[in-house]
Amino acid sequence: MKQISKIFGLFIGLLPLLGIGVVFAQSMAEMGVTNGWIRATPPNAKMGAAYLTVMNHQDQADALIGASSPLAEVVEIHNVKEENGMMKMYPVDSLEVPAKGMVMLKPGGYHIMLINLKQAPKLGESHSLTLRFQQAPDVVVELPVQQSGATSGDDEKSSMHHHQSHKSQ
Repeated sequence: MKQISKIFGLFIGLLPLLGIGVVFAQSMAEMGVTNGWIRATPPNAKMGAAYLTVMNHQDQADALIGASSPLAEVVEIHNVKEENGMMKMYPVDSLEVPAKGMVMLKPGGYHIMLINLKQAPKLGESHSLTLRFQQAPDVVVELPVQQSGATSGDDEKSSMHHHQSHKSQ
């Protein structure tokens, strides 16, 4: 009986430590993704693009620092700017997501560039995309393929599935 009491006491004594660990893990896993989609491309296209909204539910800013997808050999974060009256696209190393804020990646602005496509994304398909953050765990999303003129606000697009995975150290 004394041994059971000791084990029970040890367990109760560890609860605050376990609780702190759980709260810490939850706070580190609070990056969300909504309204994502991949632009459909012609059959022989070598490049494509993905668009989405990243939400940071954490109390501190974080940054999107990379992405990957089985759909493309190279995946980069890009932006568009006007230069000498022409719109030019260029890669960026990271994209800050403010604390308790969000960043929209959309046509004509920040977006995910899919380079050297392994297959052309077709309407009706969906493909996975892994987002890497500076602090939060990776987030894996399944994005539907849509027409280039699609908007990202309806229920079908906003119901995409995502989950977080642990970063490999």
